[in-house]
Amino acid sequence: MKTTFHSRFPALVTIDPGLYSMGWSVWNFDRMAKREPFVAAGLIRLPNAFRKLEMEERAAIMADRLDEQVFGELYQPEALAVEYPAIFGTMGMKSAKDAMTLMFFVGQIARTGSVRGMSVQTVPVRDWKGQLPKNLVQKRIERIFDKMEQGSKLDLVRADAWDAVGIGVHLKSIEGAWAW
Repeated sequence: MKTTFHSRFPALVTIDPGLYSMGWSVWNFDRMAKREPFVAAGLIRLPNAFRKLEMEERAAIMADRLDEQVFGELYQPEALAVEYPAIFGTMGMKSAKDAMTLMFFVGQIARTGSVRGMSVQTVPVRDWKGQLPKNLVQKRIERIFDKMEQGSKLDLVRADAWDAVGIGVHLKSIEGAWAW
């Protein structure tokens, strides 16, 4: 079997970046461990008071929160997979500036993981979900988790974290364990 990026690291974090929030999920890819692969998911939101800050300041705040809440002592991930946005026009964003800001955020997230010593990979949208809307992604994830008898864990997933969980499901399916 071909060794994939994520299968070399037992603890993986997946990120769905956004302009004002980011979804995250933590995965255990250690085949030897007697644990379920899905560990946790959550959402980091930028408080309304900070939304008017410059791009660099917002990115730094989001990266700091990610570092504190996810990359720290609780999960200790070794690898990071960040969604690499597909930019067609402005994808429903208000402006090209928003698209550039999102790309900047992806770079800041990757840098934060790299500084922590994590291996970093971007996952293009087209590779893991194509143009599926979030509600269909959520339904597919629910179906997969129900088959794996992990459906109750999905109670932990909040709205914008579904795509982060979907990225993890995609990476797990590359390994051959789950069918996307």
